[in-house]
Amino acid sequence: MLGYAGGLIGYSGDNTRLENNQVEHINVLTNGVSNYAGGLVGAARNSSLFDNAINRAKVEAYSYAGGIAGVTYGYSAQAHSNGTLVTKNIVDTESSVQGRGSYAGGAFGAIYEGSEVRQTLTHAKVVGKGSYNGGFAGVIYDRSTVDQSAAYGSVEAVRYTGGFVGALYNSASVSNSYARGAVTGTTELGGFVGTFYDSAIIENSYAANTIHTDERNQERAGAFAVNILAHGNNMQGRIILISK
Repeated sequence: MLGYAGGLIGYSGDNTRLENNQVEHINVLTNGVSNYAGGLVGAARNSSLFDNAINRAKVEAYSYAGGIAGVTYGYSAQAHSNGTLVTKNIVDTESSVQGRGSYAGGAFGAIYEGSEVRQTLTHAKVVGKGSYNGGFAGVIYDRSTVDQSAAYGSVEAVRYTGGFVGALYNSASVSNSYARGAVTGTTELGGFVGTFYDSAIIENSYAANTIHTDERNQERAGAFAVNILAHGNNMQGRIILISK
């Protein structure tokens, strides 16, 4: 059975708008395997999240944990929407996100089904016990877009770990964005993205951080990206690597 937990609301459905909210001193914890947890909302479907602030929040779930939302998605003919729209949201430095399984991010556990995220910033520390974890999002895919956004918090995880996103694929894109937090992982980790494939795009973005892994796995770590798979991927514009 699915469960949704959020600092403000568990689930926001079609045509819902969450605007100018401030969530403070909140612990959002879920115990089940199939749960979604976020500092603002557990899951947002065809919703608008605008100008919200998350301060001193602790978010923990088995999978799909995010400083703002566990997951954003969309594609509803009834709502005449192409996905959730997220603009001008912020997560502060005293917030943290922990995933006991997969898909944990400083802002979102997962961004998919054509969601659009703009001008969103997170300072949250991310700790993941499994795969697909990132300073901003655990995974971004299915034609979703992120623009003018940043991740400052550190990321510690096992596999497919990125300073900005753990995995970017299926025609998803990130532009004009950056990652600054340290990245620690076992294998497939990158200063910006852990794994990148299936017509994904990164444009005008950079990573300025430190990457930590052991000697046995150094070949599976990259200053910007590692494990670039398949064909059709596109890194364009001003890609800057400033790993320390």
